[in-house]
Amino acid sequence: MRFNFLCIAHRQQLEAEASKAIRLWQDGFETGQFFCEQGLWSEAVCHIGCAFEAADILLTNKSIDSGVAYEWFYRSALMLATVFGRIDSPIQAQEVLFMAIDRLQRELNLTSEHRSRIMTYIDELHRPLNGLNMMSVSSELAGRQPNSLLH
Repeated sequence: MRFNFLCIAHRQQLEAEASKAIRLWQDGFETGQFFCEQGLWSEAVCHIGCAFEAADILLTNKSIDSGVAYEWFYRSALMLATVFGRIDSPIQAQEVLFMAIDRLQRELNLTSEHRSRIMTYIDELHRPLNGLNMMSVSSELAGRQPNSLLH
């Protein structure tokens, strides 16, 4: 991953302790979403960025249910790209989307269990790249509730 929202020590701690990575994703995503709802895009970047990295760690380490990990990764990537788009950083927005698409495509080679879901996420991540207004994607995303680990 090219973006570094987490320092090396914090990243290593999250890799070793899934519960901390889960908490960071939840807190970062929620805080970032709050700032987005307030139109405070610059303030949202670091929170969503940390959530994106935490989701990548959880996906890599297979620390949580893979369906939840895929959803969290997808939602974080989409929101981070949206925020970059809102702060006039379209190159970073595209980078996030391309990185997320690439990551999910690699996951397709590893599993068949969630193939349909992963394909849907990949298709959804292509939409902003095809000229879709990133703000409309953000408002669509804001209405969804994340999967809970406590089913």
